[in-house]
Amino acid sequence: MQKRFGVFMGVVKSLTGSGWVMGTVSEKRADQTVTVSSSTEFENRKGETIVQSDILIGHRVRVKGLWDREANTVTEVSQVKDFNLPVVSATPTATPTP
Repeated sequence: MQKRFGVFMGVVKSLTGSGWVMGTVSEKRADQTVTVSSSTEFENRKGETIVQSDILIGHRVRVKGLWDREANTVTEVSQVKDFNLPVVSATPTATPTP
C-alpha cells in the first residue's frame, strides 16, 4: 500500500486552483501536490479560522491528509494550519508638537 494518513509540514511553493504545491521539510521527499476541498478546515497559528486564499507562496503550513507516496500528493485534507506570522499593520503614533 502506497497511501497513508499523516501530518506533513512544508513551505508553499506555488498555488493551484484546488490547493498548492508544497516543499516538505524532509529532503527525501519530492514536492507534494496538496488538494483541499470544501470540508477542509483552515486555521492560523493562533487557532483562528482562516480561508484558503489566506495561504500564500512562502507560507509554512501543516497539512493533515492522505499521502500517496508514488504520486507525491496529499488528498482528503482535513486540516491546514498556517504557521506564518500575521501581517502587522503600522499603528500611527502621536508626534509631539513643539
